[in-house]
Amino acid sequence: MNERELALSAAGPAYTLAYRLEGSRDAAVEIASAALADAARALPGLRGAAPTPAWLSRFVVESWRARRRRQKRDAFLSAATLGLTGAPEEPPPPNEPAQAALLRLDPDARALVVLRDALHLPESEAAAILSLSPAEAAAKLSSARLALAAAGVGESAAQSLPRLEPPQDLAESSLPGPAGEGRRDWVFLPPSLRPLAFALSSGIVALWIWQRVVVRPPLAQAPTGPEPRLDSGAEAPLSQIDVSRAASGLAPSADAHAQSQALGLAPQPGAALPGPAKASGRPLSSDTPAPAPATMSEEERSARNIAMFADLERQKRELGITGVPEESAAQRREEALRRAGLLPPQGAPAAAVVRATPRMLSSGDESGGGLPAAAPAPPPAAGAGRSAPDAALVLSDADSLAASWTLLGLPGSAPSVDFTRERAVLVKPTGAKVVSVVAGATAVVVTFRRLGDGETPSPVADRFARLPPTPAAVEIIDANAR
Repeated sequence: MNERELALSAAGPAYTLAYRLEGSRDAAVEIASAALADAARALPGLRGAAPTPAWLSRFVVESWRARRRRQKRDAFLSAATLGLTGAPEEPPPPNEPAQAALLRLDPDARALVVLRDALHLPESEAAAILSLSPAEAAAKLSSARLALAAAGVGESAAQSLPRLEPPQDLAESSLPGPAGEGRRDWVFLPPSLRPLAFALSSGIVALWIWQRVVVRPPLAQAPTGPEPRLDSGAEAPLSQIDVSRAASGLAPSADAHAQSQALGLAPQPGAALPGPAKASGRPLSSDTPAPAPATMSEEERSARNIAMFADLERQKRELGITGVPEESAAQRREEALRRAGLLPPQGAPAAAVVRATPRMLSSGDESGGGLPAAAPAPPPAAGAGRSAPDAALVLSDADSLAASWTLLGLPGSAPSVDFTRERAVLVKPTGAKVVSVVAGATAVVVTFRRLGDGETPSPVADRFARLPPTPAAVEIIDANAR
């Protein structure tokens, strides 16, 4: 079977099924034509087998469903753009009450009744065509038959519906064209898209009118001045010199030359031309030898460098940017012991002590008359001024101070300290005394010693001291001899 034979044999059943589903002859022609075109394109898939009613009904139902979806879309676009409503459907003929009752059913239920009762398809095939499960198809079919019985047309009213004759050109119009498509009644734009195209074009025209009339109204014509007056060379004033001919390489006119002479820009007839001007001074000669650069001896260069460095240091001192040498641990310890009075001040002469045993004078020595001689003071005891980092506690908050005060067994309460501006130090050994707190460049040096035999202990005054907040490093020095 070829495409033409299929269209001629299936036009009647397809048209009848489409009419029973939609209830409009015009809609039935459209549905049947599209279904026959789809069936003709799918005909090679049968591989020579004869088409069955169920196979043809599937194309009709699919075309009917596609038309219903297209109608809903067109109605939505028309209502959203232009506020239009869809055209009313063609009423069913008054002599077919069964058709009117079918159209009042649910679309799926109506299709089930027509496929089952009018075309006598099995219930399973009808459910497969509509993509319904067997249970759902059975429930819908039962509800539809009860509704037909309640309408007074009987449960099997669809079986008595006659077969309709299709229009004569239905088979020809459904045959596919050269491009494999069915015949179209439109050329440029399908009818379903025409309301949307009209709305878009109207919006573009309205936007153009708004832009031209409301947003950018035409500007008023700007006033124009008088027309410029062109004078000839003879009428022009002397200040307007005609240089166009000279600029173009042509010989100047007589009027322009006379005007240049009147302004002093051209030589008078018979006047001598001035010679080239000469500048004052001696002429330059490339043969004159250049002076030899001055030489400097090594001694002069060294003296110059020393003077430059000395001047640089002087300027640095004036600006206050001289460097401070970094102090060492030995220097910090020596300075702390000197502040504590355990070492003599820097630069002071060493103290002299009298020897315990007098020295016998020689026969030639006449000075002193046998007085004992002075000797230098002994050095500090070994171990004095050693670092003792574990001999004290550096505290930076009130809770730590209170807890350390209690742990060391000091009497009373801890002194009040403003820890936002200073710190505190507690010496651990009993009977010790803080003798100095020296803030150096890199560390704070705390020096302590043991109390002497005649000194009265005072734990609060002896073992507690306040420290500056900077520098952060703290060095503890034990001034006792080992």
